[in-house]
Amino acid sequence: MKCNHCKKELEDGLKFCPYCGRPPKAPKTIPIPKTRVYYDPRKSEPENPEPKMPEPQANPEPLQPQEQQYRVSWHDEGAEELIDEAEEYEIKKENKRFFIIEGVLLTLAVIFAAAIIFISFFHKDNYTYYTMEGNSMLDTIADGDKAASVKLEGTLKTGDIVVIPYGGDVSIRRVIATGGQTLWLDYENDRIVIDGAELSEEYIIGSTFSGVRENYEVPYNIPDGKVFVLGDNRGESIDSRHEEVGLIDEKNIIAKVDHIDKQ
Repeated sequence: MKCNHCKKELEDGLKFCPYCGRPPKAPKTIPIPKTRVYYDPRKSEPENPEPKMPEPQANPEPLQPQEQQYRVSWHDEGAEELIDEAEEYEIKKENKRFFIIEGVLLTLAVIFAAAIIFISFFHKDNYTYYTMEGNSMLDTIADGDKAASVKLEGTLKTGDIVVIPYGGDVSIRRVIATGGQTLWLDYENDRIVIDGAELSEEYIIGSTFSGVRENYEVPYNIPDGKVFVLGDNRGESIDSRHEEVGLIDEKNIIAKVDHIDKQ
């Protein structure tokens, strides 16, 4: 075998020439034939094609005659009258809307006023008036003031003013503690503690107790259905600090004071 590059004699089977380092036999190259384009003379266009005649067009439809529109100008006869009528119509329309709104508001005001008057008279008929005697509720209720009271409904709470029976008559006192609450009359520090919190009393005259102590042992836990009451004028009030009054049964409470009519 001979190397095609360096022309040296080589042994058969060698892939590379030991002299030139290239393959002994170069790969054969296959020439790529040139591409030829053939034209079909039957499909080719002639050099001078005959001009094509345009297709006949359909006859256009005749235009429909339109009505002539006129625009009213300031100088046309009657234009000013039409404009005045349009303005007058708009004014009447706006006035009508205003009168409707005014009528609705007036009707609502009349209904509201009638409801207030009706409720006032109806509620007044349900009031029971108790005349205060004595100074035990000063300055909230003075001697001779009328306490407008209503039937007790619902549960009582601290601060409510109630009408209670006392000595064959009635008396007015303030609720301090109700059933289920804890009550501590702290005489040393001149304060009342309800459920562990000091009670703020801006309505009382003088100090919290004004030197008047209880003459019996007031329970720390107020029983259910009972209330502890005091007068706002603690120095002159006979109330739950005294054994002859004690805790008041809620069933014996006559009414709850709604408001006070001063004399």
